[in-house]
Order: sequence, then C-alpha cells, then structure tokens
Amino acid sequence: TFASGAGQTMSAVSTAKDQAFNALLKVDHIVFKQNGYISLDTSAAQEESLRAVAAGPRDCRLGQWYYHGEGRQCFSHTAGFRALEAPHLRIHEAVQQAVALREVDWVKQPQAKAQIVESMALAEKQSYQLLAQLDAMLAERHADQRL
Repeated sequence: TFASGAGQTMSAVSTAKDQAFNALLKVDHIVFKQNGYISLDTSAAQEESLRAVAAGPRDCRLGQWYYHGEGRQCFSHTAGFRALEAPHLRIHEAVQQAVALREVDWVKQPQAKAQIVESMALAEKQSYQLLAQLDAMLAERHADQRL
C-alpha cells in the first residue's frame, strides 16, 4: 500500500541520514588525531592544528553530538552509544598528552619520545574502540529496519 511504501521510505531515509552522520563523526575523529600528529611537527608553528587538538571532548563535533545534540536524543538507548564516552575521553587525553610534549626536545630525549609514542599508540587503540562502538550503535538503532 501507499502508506506501507511511505513508511519504508521514511525508514530508509532515517537510516541513510544516520549512516551519513556516523561517517562524518568518524572523519572528524580521524582529523582530530591527524591534527595531533601534525602538531608534533615542530618545524612550523602548527597553530591551527594545536588549536584543534586543544578542543576538549565536549567541544569537538562528536562531543557536541554526544553530550548535547541528536546523539543523546536518538541513540542514548543503545549500548554502543553508552560505550562511546570512555574511548572518546581517552583519545582526547592521550593526544593532548602527546602534544604537550611538543616543546620538549623529544628528538634528543628518548624518554619524551617514548611518552609521545605511547600516548599516540593509546589514542590509536582507543580509536578502534570508538569506531567499533559507532558502528554498533548504528546497527542497534536500525536492527529492525531494512534499506
């Protein structure tokens, strides 16, 4: 029927919208990490990257979506959503810890270099968790819907 077809279309549009925003969150997250790596390059000022990395976990796009936006409204009932916060916080913390060592002559100080590598490795590990939870959250929300 027309009503059934319209309902299926609305469901498909909702799923596609969520998938697109999920992809945007992933890209923003990857850009945040990339800004961390760029910030470690002391051959230039890197002001834009440093400013981006300084953003707190509530201030980035994922944080805004998670704490104040549509994320909380639409996904807070999912286990994936609830599991996002911990890796998100750890990623911000780890990248900021690495970048805080930027001004140390880490090229000549093995301990500082090791701390940077350790912090960025932690950020990468937590990144895999974050990306997996974004996918799990989306799958859980749309488990009963078909495109």
